[in-house]
Amino acid sequence: MCAYSVEGVERAAAAGLTRVELCAEPELEGTTPSFETIVAAREAIDRAVAASVAASVAAGTTTSSVCASTVVEGGVLTRLFVMIRPRGGDFVYTDEEFETMCRQIEMARRGGADGVVFGLLTAVGDVDVARARQLVEQARARGGEAAEASTLLGKVVSAPQGGVGGAELGGVIGECRACGCEGESARGCGQFPSCGGVSQSDGVVMTEAELMPECRPMGVTFHRAFDAARDWRAALEEVIGCGCDRVLSSGQATGAFEGRDVLRAMVGLADGRIDIMAGAGVNPLNAGELIAAGVDALHFSARVTDASGVATYADEEFIRRMVEVI
Repeated sequence: MCAYSVEGVERAAAAGLTRVELCAEPELEGTTPSFETIVAAREAIDRAVAASVAASVAAGTTTSSVCASTVVEGGVLTRLFVMIRPRGGDFVYTDEEFETMCRQIEMARRGGADGVVFGLLTAVGDVDVARARQLVEQARARGGEAAEASTLLGKVVSAPQGGVGGAELGGVIGECRACGCEGESARGCGQFPSCGGVSQSDGVVMTEAELMPECRPMGVTFHRAFDAARDWRAALEEVIGCGCDRVLSSGQATGAFEGRDVLRAMVGLADGRIDIMAGAGVNPLNAGELIAAGVDALHFSARVTDASGVATYADEEFIRRMVEVI
């Protein structure tokens, strides 16, 4: 789900959605949010995870030694993706704007993002392969300063033995030295928690992937700049070649439902090499047909408009109905 506020992120996480894309300025169809907003969104998701852990431990469906990302059987840990877009308008960027995008990726990483969302085109309407590949490589790299830091605090979702009770969740214990050891216990190697998240007796310890977003690669989505490309088939091959995980598209139509035939063709051409995510006008009424087209994911903002034409986002009823469909 696309969210334009921390409240929207909270609602996405509470609903168990797989990913939430954090943006600013809906009137510009999304730009990069502030660092403070990214941090607040990360904290909101962490609280939702803590609540799931607490509920699971209290219900006796898991113990405090289980990694927090898997405590709820069949559950989903919502991933935070951040829009990387320095301005509204087209997707042809100057050198200065591209440098801003590079800095924004590092800002998103420091803020705790799990992934980033961007799109770049050339003046003639092709994917800007060289720049897109550079951004992908930057997102995939382990964070420079964070990875080199000798000591970084690790978060745990704490729950005392014998139950959750009135435990304060989200405490901080231990150290992460990014030691790279594989499968050793925290007590065995002394490099908690980068060894894989073995728990202390008093809490649920998340793995390094959850603990230290600054130290790990981020996922990458190529956004609807794709729909402005002059040849979607060539553009799809270019996005795949850049190493993106998924591409967001309406099938080059005004809405995903109208472009569902192209989306179906995109799924066939992609042949599992990249996820095709349908977006633009996705709602509970058309989501079923889009799923039937074979897309790998649906992207929506849960936008509703009142009688006076005022739009609001992350509407709870909209989200509930979408979850029922998917």
